[in-house]
Amino acid sequence: MFIQGPLIHLDDPERRWFNWNDWKSRRAPQAIRAAPGIEVSNHGIAIHEAVLGHGIALGWRGVIDDLVSSGLLVELDHKPLTSERGYYLVGRI
Repeated sequence: MFIQGPLIHLDDPERRWFNWNDWKSRRAPQAIRAAPGIEVSNHGIAIHEAVLGHGIALGWRGVIDDLVSSGLLVELDHKPLTSERGYYLVGRI
């Protein structure tokens, strides 16, 4: 697999979300580590930068589905990454 273009990195010090290293280890372990690219502070900005053509971003399915179906974004990989990371809904009984 060959990816050309700057990668858009989401700054997430708590490592709650997938990053390009996660994607590389699961989808393209033989790939050479990419240049730093662009770093942003939230997912919305990352997707906006990708829509503007400034680079390649990792996106969450529910957020990017309409953008992909409308042709504003193109999928790099059709198989989603999954993990146990994320949020839990907690409430009183």
